[in-house]
Amino acid sequence: EWLGVTGVACLVLLGNCVGTGMIFWRMCAAPLIVSGELRQLRKIEAMPDVASVNVLLPDMWSRLWANAFLLKKPQYFRTDTYEGRWHTDLKGAWDLGGGMIDVKPAESRRRQVTPSAALVETGGADFVRVTLGDGWHHEESDAKTGTRWTWTKGEATLLVENPHAWPVRISGTLDGWSLGARDLTLTLEGKGDGVAVRNLAGQRVKTEFPEVVVPSGPSTIVVRSVQPWMAPNPGDSRALGLCVFGVEIITRR
Repeated sequence: EWLGVTGVACLVLLGNCVGTGMIFWRMCAAPLIVSGELRQLRKIEAMPDVASVNVLLPDMWSRLWANAFLLKKPQYFRTDTYEGRWHTDLKGAWDLGGGMIDVKPAESRRRQVTPSAALVETGGADFVRVTLGDGWHHEESDAKTGTRWTWTKGEATLLVENPHAWPVRISGTLDGWSLGARDLTLTLEGKGDGVAVRNLAGQRVKTEFPEVVVPSGPSTIVVRSVQPWMAPNPGDSRALGLCVFGVEIITRR
């Protein structure tokens, strides 16, 4: 009987240790922390030439803290969020962006604020905004390394906003991989067959894509492949196209 009680007590103690260990591991890998990189956004407050900011950071947590760190700057937002900031026209003199898409004008002013966030002057002659359109799964991340990526659902789109009365040329680099070698085509929607990017390999590579001329107003770039999309394993029913870690966009008038 004594051995039985001791055995039960040991099992309870072991269960508590395992549970505590799992909680500790999750806390160590907690994704929602105010990191040193987020705190670097406070540097924008000391930039006198940055009069106002469109806060376009892709995730809610980063946006919330950017708002808290930039209280002395007029701010504008594309969508409503729970901290009580409502969507507005994007009237800011600079865009504060980050995440998967990095727009780098060749002529307009751009300022890297943190490793993943940058300011871009909205009044430049080659300024455009580029955002994810349809055909993308939710962003995934590794809390230990900080690496973020997004899978396409197959055919996917990038939305381009050109606010000028003249066309802007864009080119760039896609950092990603596919489940197998495939050929890609980038097409400006409604403008023909597009341009081909040959053989994106089954390992992470940076693939340059040729120049596309976007007219004034909104445009859509469609990423297609002649090879069929596939699911990675029997336990994942998603049709996966490209695993994208980042898209660098270079703009020129």
